[in-house]
Amino acid sequence: GTISSGERRGSIAGFNNFVTLTNNYYTSDGPGGVNGSDCDGARRARVITLGENLAIEGDQTAYNVSGLTAYGTTALSYNNGNATTIYSGETQTVSFTYTGTVPAGYFLTVKYNDGSDHVLTPTAGVYSFTMPAANVSVSYSLTPDIATYWHADADHDGTTEARAYIITTTIGLNMLAREVNTHNGYDGYFKLGNDIEYDPTDLDANGENYTAIGCTYNSSARAFGGTFDGCGHTVSGIRINKTGDNYETDKHQGLFGEVFEGTIKNVTLSDADITGYKVVGGIVGECSYSNVENCHVTSSVALHAVQNGASSFGGIVGLFIYSPNELCRIDGCTSAVTLTVADGLTGCYHFGGIAGDMGGSMQNCRVVGATIPTLHFTDQYNDFDASGAIAGCYENTLSHNYYNGVTIGGATTGIGIGYDGNSYPRHDITENDGAVNGYALTLDDERITATSDAGLIYNGSSYCPVGATITLSAEGYDAVYTVKDAQDDDVPLTGGDTFVMPESDVTITAILTVTPMAGSGTENDPYIILYRTQMHQLVGTQIRPGDYYKLGRDITYSYEGLGETDSNYAPITVNAGGHFDGDGHIIRGIRIYTDNDYIGLFDINRGTVKNVTISDAIIAGSTYVGGIVGISYSNSVIENCHATNTVTLKAIIENSGCFGGIAGDIEDAAVTNCTSAVTITTNGYNYSSNYGGIVGNNCCGTVSGCIAMGVTIIDNAHGVGGYGGIVGNNDTSSTSSTIENCIAISCTIYY
Repeated sequence: GTISSGERRGSIAGFNNFVTLTNNYYTSDGPGGVNGSDCDGARRARVITLGENLAIEGDQTAYNVSGLTAYGTTALSYNNGNATTIYSGETQTVSFTYTGTVPAGYFLTVKYNDGSDHVLTPTAGVYSFTMPAANVSVSYSLTPDIATYWHADADHDGTTEARAYIITTTIGLNMLAREVNTHNGYDGYFKLGNDIEYDPTDLDANGENYTAIGCTYNSSARAFGGTFDGCGHTVSGIRINKTGDNYETDKHQGLFGEVFEGTIKNVTLSDADITGYKVVGGIVGECSYSNVENCHVTSSVALHAVQNGASSFGGIVGLFIYSPNELCRIDGCTSAVTLTVADGLTGCYHFGGIAGDMGGSMQNCRVVGATIPTLHFTDQYNDFDASGAIAGCYENTLSHNYYNGVTIGGATTGIGIGYDGNSYPRHDITENDGAVNGYALTLDDERITATSDAGLIYNGSSYCPVGATITLSAEGYDAVYTVKDAQDDDVPLTGGDTFVMPESDVTITAILTVTPMAGSGTENDPYIILYRTQMHQLVGTQIRPGDYYKLGRDITYSYEGLGETDSNYAPITVNAGGHFDGDGHIIRGIRIYTDNDYIGLFDINRGTVKNVTISDAIIAGSTYVGGIVGISYSNSVIENCHATNTVTLKAIIENSGCFGGIAGDIEDAAVTNCTSAVTITTNGYNYSSNYGGIVGNNCCGTVSGCIAMGVTIIDNAHGVGGYGGIVGNNDTSSTSSTIENCIAISCTIYY
């Protein structure tokens, strides 16, 4: 009812003469609990409407006024607007529990009926909030903790490839699955920051520890539509066990269940065991209008069919929906998968090493040593072989796809495709090497290179079809090659370096000797350097007095696979009267890491070094470190040499000194008409000194006509100093230490 205002009127008591009031609440409009105002023990109550899976704690905070049957009793659950009404007094602490499960990586967000969101942290599983002066409808949502598990921040919001979310844990990958599987369409950019390893022994009651990313829900696809870049990392240990009892939920299985208008690339799946009903792939179950690039499934991955009528099982993709768009493809993928069909099953079809049913284009893929069942499908309308080494079925374009070490139906050749909609029985696609057997080509020396008009490299080995022309080379070496087939018989060579691939694996050996340099070593007929091997010869022999050497072309060193502390180059010494002329060429890619002194393209120069550029180099040393020369002295010359902005010099010990973009130290030497744009860093080591854009330390030498442009010198520790755009330290103890006609432009020194 209602109570009009006035003296000694209240919803609970008109007047309280110092007696105890406890747990009394009113819901009427008008005056307060006692004497027209609220007090402890007489408080205005508000209605709470609970969302699904929420339960109010009983005790002193939740009341069922209708019949007073639940006052102070156990928890009241989700009421959904039923006759039972839950009340709580204003300013009271309301405690409730969530009866569902909050997945790892998520937190519970509570929404009040004013639209405001509140993130609540539970204490021993109980959530609490203070009752406002209004009715409250409490609902909830599960919000992913993307800051923690996707490394979301100002630079990573998933909107572009450069701003991709970074996933580094199983929780982060599971979150992606949940978000995709609970939304109708989910995109964004994602990358792996490291390998992801699931525990194959930590399984639920169904024998699973993983949910595929993308699924079918109420006959509608909930697919991933973004870009997922594994960045070369491996996902391992996943276990999926869908036995086919539920047609909807047990199909579309794999690392990804469904991908629509997305890209999956650069990820490897290892140690995985996946059982599904239909449309099962190691990387993607079903793929539509999408790309799968440079993905790999190892020999420790098995896909299992356990129901009659199982179909579309593929090592990489189970079912690739037909698309005329040439950009929708599988490209550069490899598979060593094991596909199994339980004993006694019938009606199974479209099983393949790369794809079960391939409706997109496929190119540059490789199947090595995969285990694929022999399947044949027959009904009143169809009669065809239903499994293939490359694809169980295809209906688009295939090019440059090879298999090796695969047996289907007792055959090791002619098994590339099970069915193409027209041809039967099982066969290869020879046009553009669409799906053919490729034999292994093994090189027993990493210095040998084999090139071919057809074939593919997989896991460090080359595979070529029968009849392919193979040309052998070994840069910087004169080679005598021997080619043997699997029976250890000689394969004939044409011109000493070319052969035709037989119907057999082959092994290639060679006797290699460094190609001699042209020239006689005089000023008018210098030795001509064309190869890294010839440069390396000079490490031992040095450039001797009176010898002249000249580069005949640019030389590039590979640093692929090198660690941060690995080297691919050793410096060369130029003795007095020796000459090295780069002739305007560039030396790229050198990596040096040593705690020795005298480090650079040349360690010591007593002669002449000129006309050479160093680029894309990292040189790490102790003392006397230069882009071109470590130390130059005894009337030596460095002329017209250049170190680009892709050159970094860095210290690797404390007390390092004399680092220069061109020369670490010069003594009675000249550096003329050189340029530098290098970065020099103390690399966090203390007590460094004498760092210069051109020369680190100049003692009785001359630096002239040189330009330092954009040189950066970084002292990120406690250096001694002596840092300069041109020269770090110009020794003033001698009047002959000269710097003339030099320019430093946009150079920066941090200390």
